[in-house]
Amino acid sequence: MQILNQVISIAPRRQRHGRLQIGRQLFILPALCLGLSVNAAEISPTVATLPPSNRDPAALEPLFQQLGSGSLTSRDDAEQTLLDCGPAILPFIIQAQRTAVGEAALRLRGVQRFLEDQAAATAVEASVITLAVENMPAREVLKRVFAESGNRITLRPDVETGVAGDRLLSLTFHRVPFWEVIDEVLDKAGLALTFFENETGLSIDAASNQIPAGTVAGIATPAATITLGLRQAVIAAGPLRIAVWQVEPIGVRSRANPPAGIRIVLRVAWEPRLHPRLMRLPLAGVVAEGHSGEAISPPQRIAVVEAVVPSKRKWLDLPLVLSQPSPRLDSLRLLRGTIGLWLEGREHDFEFSDLCSSDGFVTDISAQRPRTQRMAEATVCLSQFARQDDRLLATASITYDEPTEALASHHTWLTERPLQLLTAAGQPLAVVEQRVVSRSEQGLKTSTAFARPTADTVGQLLNLQGLRLRWKLPIAIHELPIDFAIRNVPLADESQEHKTE
Repeated sequence: MQILNQVISIAPRRQRHGRLQIGRQLFILPALCLGLSVNAAEISPTVATLPPSNRDPAALEPLFQQLGSGSLTSRDDAEQTLLDCGPAILPFIIQAQRTAVGEAALRLRGVQRFLEDQAAATAVEASVITLAVENMPAREVLKRVFAESGNRITLRPDVETGVAGDRLLSLTFHRVPFWEVIDEVLDKAGLALTFFENETGLSIDAASNQIPAGTVAGIATPAATITLGLRQAVIAAGPLRIAVWQVEPIGVRSRANPPAGIRIVLRVAWEPRLHPRLMRLPLAGVVAEGHSGEAISPPQRIAVVEAVVPSKRKWLDLPLVLSQPSPRLDSLRLLRGTIGLWLEGREHDFEFSDLCSSDGFVTDISAQRPRTQRMAEATVCLSQFARQDDRLLATASITYDEPTEALASHHTWLTERPLQLLTAAGQPLAVVEQRVVSRSEQGLKTSTAFARPTADTVGQLLNLQGLRLRWKLPIAIHELPIDFAIRNVPLADESQEHKTE
């Protein structure tokens, strides 16, 4: 499979009437979704930093008002200033749209689309570090890297407060990818990345404290498995760190009975600022070559290695099986492929208000008279809100523009996001029952029954006036293809082979 490079070019273009037009050219792998969006808190710090005043909604309010000015020049200037502020003002832009009218509302929607595209283009890139330190303790260097990148990795006690973090380092980096910086700092400081099954699963400890490489949570690998050192066969690929963690011959018994294949475990970690939901490695795109050009193929090229990302964890393993040629190879010159990474877009509070009249009667909301809201690539529809005895019933659906593997039938993460019904004072009503009505690769429909508010549960509230329904959801799901190429991968360990004879 031909590996294509991803180029994202985003530029605003103005027409003669001054309305913002978003001009985008995307030359990407076909699987990459358009219109990416991410949470402002997760955006790589490579986005221009805002002046402190622009983080204050009060400071932005004059610009929002200026978008409706009678002067075309004033409208254009306000629009450009908002664009220059960068994606960190997206929450304020969305809030301002609730009351904006006319051309101001139109321009705010254009600014939002542009900033979401800008945020996405930045967020899917690797965080880059620019840093120069002289005789600085390793722990402080790591904290500087964390602060600049927005990625935080836990420091174990020996590093956080012990002697392991005391080693003085003098280093200079200029726009170096995050994982390359981390590996160099750890190498020079005598530290190592630790992988655990619990918690976030990723931390930094003294190399001398490490569980032997190739073990997880204290469980050792089989004797015939080749375990590679932490600094061998490791690469940074975009926001991922990919290591050949284990190499295990399949079917090896002795020299007279050579292995029929090889099982390679790729240990993949991602920048902690990201929250992937799914990772896939199509075997059709895997290329393994010996030093003389020999090729090793997966026995089933149509297969796909798929892993659902464990909750809160920042790494996982992707096993890969290759067939050994004859004569067999002891090492690979190159192992490359493409990992598909599914990421949630920026979250948004889809909110429906005016659910009840002033006299407490429920507004007519049904499949024939639904309410809808759209944001980026997501459309939310409230198709039912009704009173039934002592309950309030709400049915809503989320539909994304394109089908995605992240919402396949065996992936349930979206079902974990409940509907909320809030009183006028912002208090959530108790959930009596909730269920998923239907699911597809484009979204789901869910129904929730809430306890009706009474004077006993909500103070003086005797009717339903002021209730609002909220559903917090990602406004897009992005598939990001990440190419990797690892060189000089050992496939045989003679010492282990001798032990099996």
